[in-house]
Amino acid sequence: MRSKPTLVEVAALAGVSKMTASRALRGAADVSEKNVEKVLRASEEIGYVTNHLATSLSSRTTNLIGVIVPSLSNVVFAEVLAGISDSIQESGKQPVFGVSNYDSEVEKGIIRDMLSWRPAGIIVTGLEQTDQSKKLLEGAGIPVAQIMDVDGDLIDINVGLSHIDAGRDMARALINRGRSRFAYIGSALDKDIRARKRMKGFQEELSDAGLELITMRTDAGFSSLALGRQLTDEILASGCEIDCIYYSNDDLAAGGYSPPWRLA
Repeated sequence: MRSKPTLVEVAALAGVSKMTASRALRGAADVSEKNVEKVLRASEEIGYVTNHLATSLSSRTTNLIGVIVPSLSNVVFAEVLAGISDSIQESGKQPVFGVSNYDSEVEKGIIRDMLSWRPAGIIVTGLEQTDQSKKLLEGAGIPVAQIMDVDGDLIDINVGLSHIDAGRDMARALINRGRSRFAYIGSALDKDIRARKRMKGFQEELSDAGLELITMRTDAGFSSLALGRQLTDEILASGCEIDCIYYSNDDLAAGGYSPPWRLA
């Protein structure tokens, strides 16, 4: 097996000193464009990969951006990851993803592991991290972005929407369309905080209008098309007189709207 290419070999092939090669690969501003090109060409030729861990020991940071989402089964989070990846593509930064499965303790472990790699920043979903997680993030000394929610106390940067207001807006829109006998379908409400907030806003708006939910079906499992279909069938078979079903998210709604043969 061939030994791993070294920085010394890169420098020799490029005809520069080891220090110049190192600074060129780190993107230092005081290295000439000509030498940068030679070093990059040499590193590609012999297959040299920069040791970012060693670099982080001197610079106290890496080019990594930590991203933690609760799930990959919902297309929303896949789109979030794609958007983050596209947005930082030209920055020289690389995203590193973690999935918490809506478990705050799992999220805390991922945060701790990611911070040990000295990322340049970290993006977490929601505002309801545990006290220990918040202490880790607050003490990291890097930009911390909490996304997809604004109903709560932020740590640093916040990008999102009010899920309580979203639930209210949906109820108001349906009431304005003449709906008055509502059913609700949701899943994993013990874990999905943002779904609970939307439900809270929805029920508050109904109450303000003198209305309430006629019936509801929930499941402890995570959302899916099949689960949306199943819970919809249960409500329709119950005989309750309803004129509208409000779903906790798009997966369940799409499943409830689709005939069974489309889910096979």
